[in-house]
Amino acid sequence: VMSLGGVIAAILLVTLYMYFTQRRLRREIALRQGVEERLLSVNDLLQRTGRLAKVGGFEKNIANDTTILTEEAERIRGTIPGVEIPTDEIMTYYAPEERPFRLAENERAVRNGSPWEHESLLTMPSGKQAWIYSRGEAIFRDGKVVKLVGAMQDITDRKLAELALMRRTRELEMHNSILGQLHEGVAFYSVLD
Repeated sequence: VMSLGGVIAAILLVTLYMYFTQRRLRREIALRQGVEERLLSVNDLLQRTGRLAKVGGFEKNIANDTTILTEEAERIRGTIPGVEIPTDEIMTYYAPEERPFRLAENERAVRNGSPWEHESLLTMPSGKQAWIYSRGEAIFRDGKVVKLVGAMQDITDRKLAELALMRRTRELEMHNSILGQLHEGVAFYSVLD
């Protein structure tokens, strides 16, 4: 049988234990909330800068052969947000003649961790076409490739400007050739041929 003093002492010890445990838990909760707020702020910054730069990220899970995209990568590709996309579906975005190169690039990265980069014209499920620049690398654990990560950038505006510049350059070269031939005295009908 415990005396009244012993009961009071036991209650006091339990109360002190609960007080200090609750105090420690409050500090941990406050610390975790601070960390969570910083993570949300960094995530918001990354999302915003990715949107401004038209750069999205992706991560390929080697185990199940699927890829998950960031919000901006989903926007660039025109895919449904938050869905893991099988590799064979991703390959359908590339032109048929380019698919073997992308698959080989993928296999090299998985086999030996080779980094990659390329520019490609993609045809999205909606039918919209976009030029992308893609760059990536392998992530290793215990000497084995466990996933591939990378970034993609929508370079459609730049590629269209490059193509227009190339077209204009060819036109100017043709004009210069015609003018040069006329200047050299080549007959007009021969120049037209």
